[in-house]
Amino acid sequence: MPGIEGTLRSPGDVRVVDLSVTGLSAELAGEVKPGEHCFLELRHGRSRAMVETVVKWSRLPRIQREEGRPPLAFLTGMAFVDIDHDGTDPLWECILPEQSA
Repeated sequence: MPGIEGTLRSPGDVRVVDLSVTGLSAELAGEVKPGEHCFLELRHGRSRAMVETVVKWSRLPRIQREEGRPPLAFLTGMAFVDIDHDGTDPLWECILPEQSA
């Protein structure tokens, strides 16, 4: 989904590939294992959403390099556990209707 960025507390940078009502898929700089919980800050424009996810799957399909950023290699699927968003962007209402504030 273009325009949405994320920060994972650990293992590092995140590039959101797909986002839905139930979860997301993302490219990560580090490996996570199925069953692990991850905490991300998702950003769209000036708005923010803090989400807790549980990893459903992870694989190493490729290594992608961008100047000034670490390589994002692990493609990972995560299901939402908890979502807290600032409510300033209607995008969160469309994508995350079950957890709306």
